[in-house]
Amino acid sequence: MTLNNEIPQVIIDGDKICVTSLVVADRTLAAYLQAMKQPEERLKVVEQALRIGLMALQSAVGSINVVDYVGRAVEKLIADTKESNEKAIEEVKKVFEDAFKKDGGTMPAGLEKFLGDEGKLVKLTNELFDPKQSESAFGRLGTFMEEWIGGHESKLGIFLNPDREGSTFHQFRKDIFEKIAAISGQIHNQEGKKEGKKEGKKEESSRGTLQGRVFEELIFEKYTDILQSTSDLIEATGNKAGLSKDVKKGDAVIHVNSGHPSAPQSRIVVEVKNTNLTVPEIERELISGKKNHNAEIALMIFSLAKAGSPNECFQLHRHGIICYVDPEDPDTTTLTIAYRLTKIYADVIRVSSTTGLDLIKFRNETQNIEIQLKSFAAIKTQLTSINKTTKMIDESLEFIKNNINDALKKIEILTSQPTTASN
Repeated sequence: MTLNNEIPQVIIDGDKICVTSLVVADRTLAAYLQAMKQPEERLKVVEQALRIGLMALQSAVGSINVVDYVGRAVEKLIADTKESNEKAIEEVKKVFEDAFKKDGGTMPAGLEKFLGDEGKLVKLTNELFDPKQSESAFGRLGTFMEEWIGGHESKLGIFLNPDREGSTFHQFRKDIFEKIAAISGQIHNQEGKKEGKKEGKKEESSRGTLQGRVFEELIFEKYTDILQSTSDLIEATGNKAGLSKDVKKGDAVIHVNSGHPSAPQSRIVVEVKNTNLTVPEIERELISGKKNHNAEIALMIFSLAKAGSPNECFQLHRHGIICYVDPEDPDTTTLTIAYRLTKIYADVIRVSSTTGLDLIKFRNETQNIEIQLKSFAAIKTQLTSINKTTKMIDESLEFIKNNINDALKKIEILTSQPTTASN
């Protein structure tokens, strides 16, 4: 705006600036200056405002010039770079075309020279691996193989020929034959000793009072072998006094889980009898044996020669298991099953007293085992009578053994997962 229609002017005189007839319309700034009472103070503030404004404009114009300059420089740099890149691309393209062009290119020519049909690599490979050339790798390898392993007359054939005296295998074969002969002699001696021992035991068995002791020792030996693969241990106690004073009841004691101290421990007292006993006598023997050795269950083994021919291979008694075996050759299968049944029966008695185990199922499974054992014994008799092994008999024996193991597993399941007892 102007004052009195006069044109505003800015007069520069050296380092001085003169502003005339300039009007600034701004209510806020006017109120700010009006608050100042002294005209000198107002003039000073306006002078400072003009000075500060001019200085700010001067700085802003300088910054804008710098930005414009930098922008122009960057645009020029981009343009120059683009031009240089285009030139470089053309040069690289030309180099690649010269190197890889099909006709006259340096790379195809070099590859053909080394890898072509007539190249150096083909010639070198033929020279190294041509079996027809004696100096090639294959030729020399063939010569070496022929010399060392080319038949009986090769170096290795002569070295390993057992018929050639002085060769390694000649002495080795001699040593092996001598050791086999020595072992064969030892086996014959052991068999002779076993036969002699067996005959001696038969003689001893025929002499009245020693017969029971021989049977007892034979059962103990059998169970020692049976228990080797288990954590149980058998201890001979026939000549030892037990808990009862001056009482020697119980020919042996099987310590269940003796090899695993952390597992539940229990005892099975074993009674071996070469004489026939009445039912009351059997009960007294079982009770006395259990009490004398603090055992949970008893296993009584009778000689078939003295006990006659019972109708069952096993008998369940309230104090244990009773089984019958041949005194001269006790069947290992029967003894193993008797031992397993005794362990299971101990669990049966314990579990049925608290949880109601199905004793009828237990008895049915033991009867199934007895039937299978009778079939097993009949086939063994047949096998002995014909004095040879046939495929049919082997399959029958294996089938019966599997049935026995299945019955034992069912009994073990009954003891580990009892059901309500049947009426």
